[in-house]
Amino acid sequence: MFARLENNIVMEILDVETLPNFHPDLIWVACGGGVAQGFIHDNGVFTDPETLITADDVRPQKLRKISSMYHSKIEEGFLYADDLYHLDATARTNMGLMKLEIDAGGVNPHGGYWVGMDGVHALTDVAVVAMADAARLAYRGLLFAKATHEATLNATTDKAAILSYDVDAGWP
Repeated sequence: MFARLENNIVMEILDVETLPNFHPDLIWVACGGGVAQGFIHDNGVFTDPETLITADDVRPQKLRKISSMYHSKIEEGFLYADDLYHLDATARTNMGLMKLEIDAGGVNPHGGYWVGMDGVHALTDVAVVAMADAARLAYRGLLFAKATHEATLNATTDKAAILSYDVDAGWP
């Protein structure tokens, strides 16, 4: 068996006992049965390039996926009383400020309505406070899921475990 090399990379394998005459510019070397296209040849040794990729090489891609998942969950909003509400930083700030104003004795500072992702909803002060509390819990759940995923991946040293880690699981 022989491997044809270009820039020390196996480009093709020829399964013969004796190498035929090829153009002298083509580089052919004897190889074992485990060698495949794409292997690296260095100082007479063939190496599968996959073995050169480490856990530290694949971890950043999974961490980016976790961050992306977290942000998409924020963009999806949250359900409260069968209505869909925003969960971004501005919405959380507005809910928190309304809650503070209501807790301080303000009456109907939101005008009796709240704009959700699925329309305008009539809400009492009590409902606004409950919605703000629900938003806080939804946001904390997302933060916890993100932190748990990141901690798990950062603690994992096995490349295969990182590659197979399901970042889509465990989100509220």
